[in-house]
Amino acid sequence: MFKRLIPHIFYGNVFYALCTVALCIETNLLAGLPENDWLFYLIIGTATIVFYTLVYYIASRFINPEMVAFDRKNRNVWYGHHRPLVRFVLIAAIAILLICEGLYFFRYLDRISRLTFTDYFLLAIFPLVSIAYSFEIPLLKHFRPLREAGILKPFVLGFAWAGFVTVYPVLGLKWEGIAITSADGIPVQWLFIQNFLFISLLCILFDIKDMQYDRRKQLNTIPVRLGATKTIFYVVIPLIILNMVIKSVYFFHTSQFFTALFIRGIPYVILLLVSFEVRKEKSTLYYLAVIDGMMLLKALTGIISTYL
Repeated sequence: MFKRLIPHIFYGNVFYALCTVALCIETNLLAGLPENDWLFYLIIGTATIVFYTLVYYIASRFINPEMVAFDRKNRNVWYGHHRPLVRFVLIAAIAILLICEGLYFFRYLDRISRLTFTDYFLLAIFPLVSIAYSFEIPLLKHFRPLREAGILKPFVLGFAWAGFVTVYPVLGLKWEGIAITSADGIPVQWLFIQNFLFISLLCILFDIKDMQYDRRKQLNTIPVRLGATKTIFYVVIPLIILNMVIKSVYFFHTSQFFTALFIRGIPYVILLLVSFEVRKEKSTLYYLAVIDGMMLLKALTGIISTYL
């Protein structure tokens, strides 16, 4: 029973929603800020489910479940075999998202003036980048999705994710009328850089997994250009070191330097070990659980470190 439920959790993007909410809470705590309204977390989690479900629902529209052998380890095939269920979940998630957004908007309608032009720009830029990354835009005939940007592909996705889980919680607090100028935690800009680098790393690992597929599609990703081994040693490991240096610079001035750095360094050590495993042929479900699971682990270790 539980094994049959696992694909629904991962392919149904429930796990992505959990990662998004956990990373948002981590941002609040590490920045020394209060947590957002529960409606905010419900919106951000449901929006994650809607977006990724829509992406793969569209991508799987040409798969004929009668012609393709069922393989619960293949995401597109899974979507092809469960299109009625996926369609129902997508419609239900959109309805929940609209209701929650309406409640949230009207609850804090009197504080809408607290947001500046820059705030609204930040609210808009990350969804626009996400859409430009995942979808073709009919009105722009010569525009190709940013996922075909080759070398820039993982960093575009890392930028979008970092915005949702780092910038949005702060904007949500402003919308909710909570003062954030007196925060005594890690500067939000530093948290954004850390999340950007970490999630970009995860995307690079997925590019290693998809290297053969990308090569056939003539998509010049970093692993296609450098190869898997050079990507790990010349890109992945240096980015891990850079991220740890950024953490160390801040924690060095705190009394809990070694404790906090040790706990928050756990995901990076595991990430380094995982990077040598992605060269092996495994199922999509495995990589979703292990690689994307690093986001949840990062959030949990960050949250735990704040209580120490």
